Amino acid sequence: METGKNNHFTQTWEKSCFPKTDIFEKILIKRIQKVVTQKRLLPNQQIGFRQHYSTKHATTRVAKYIITGNRKFHVALYEQLSSQKNIEVGVPQGSVLSLLLYALYTRDTPKCEGSSFTLYADDTVLYARDRKFAFAKTLLQGHAKKLEEYWAKWAIKINAAKSTLIIFSKSIKKDSNKIKLYGEELMTTHTTK
Repeated sequence: METGKNNHFTQTWEKSCFPKTDIFEKILIKRIQKVVTQKRLLPNQQIGFRQHYSTKHATTRVAKYIITGNRKFHVALYEQLSSQKNIEVGVPQGSVLSLLLYALYTRDTPKCEGSSFTLYADDTVLYARDRKFAFAKTLLQGHAKKLEEYWAKWAIKINAAKSTLIIFSKSIKKDSNKIKLYGEELMTTHTTK
C-alpha cells in the first residue's frame, strides 16, 4: 500500500468485495459436502467430517474388529488336524474382555415365574422348588424351553451333554426326574463342577 493513500477506503473496498469468511465458508461447505456425499469421495474408514457419524462409530468399529476379526480354529483328534475354519460368532476365549462382553450380551436372559436362575460368567443355573417335584420339574422345563429360544435367537451355543440336573429331595422316584434340554435328557448327578 502506498503512503499517503486513504487506508479506510482500501479496507472498506476489500470487505465489500469478499463476503464475511464464516458465511462464505458455511455456504461453501454445504455445497462441497453435497458433492462429497453424492459421489462418495470419502473412504468408509473416514468417520470424521461425515454427517451422522461420531467418535462412537469409530470406537465401535475398532472394538468389533478386535473382537471378531480373523479368528480361526481347527480340531486335533488322534494327532490328525482338521482344516481351519472361521469363528463366526463369540468373543475370544482368554480375552480380558470376554467375560464382561458375554455378561453384557446376556443381560436380558429371560425370567420365568416360579423358577429362578443365577449366571456366573458363562454358566447358567436354573432352580425351582415345590413340595411336589412334578410341579418344580414343570417350572424348570418351561424355563429351559424359554432359554433354548433365547439362546437360538442370539446364536449362543449350549452343550446339552455337559448340562446336569441335581435334585435335592428326601424321597423321589428315579424315573420321574426327566428334564430335557434341546431334546436331550439331562443327566442326574449329585455333584457339579
